[in-house]
Amino acid sequence: QAATKTQTVVAHVLGLGDNKVVCRVKRLGGGFGGKESRTVPFSAAIAIAAQHLERPVRINVERDMDMLMTGQRHAFRVAYKAAFTGEGVVTGVRAQLFCNAGHSPDLSQAVLDRAMFHIENAYDFKSTEVR
Repeated sequence: QAATKTQTVVAHVLGLGDNKVVCRVKRLGGGFGGKESRTVPFSAAIAIAAQHLERPVRINVERDMDMLMTGQRHAFRVAYKAAFTGEGVVTGVRAQLFCNAGHSPDLSQAVLDRAMFHIENAYDFKSTEVR
């Protein structure tokens, strides 16, 4: 999903300018929680092999192995306190988010940012504190 990052890394490992590398992406998106840059090492290795062999190289990763290597979700733990009116309407939230990025942070900071910015969801609290 990160064609520009793939292009830059492949160009770097091959000693070429970015404009000399063309990335073709079969499809984008998906619901498996893949981290965007986890495919870049595959692309770099394949590019080195293709350059060495002077011919196209292709990799086909079986689904189970693909999910093991690229499919991830960010484990979160949230400690929170909420304030309510006497009628039960939420007026405020104080939350502390903990995001397990695992061994490879990848886009974990962006995922954590999104969790923080969207913590109110559709509600309009008078007071919100997120750490």
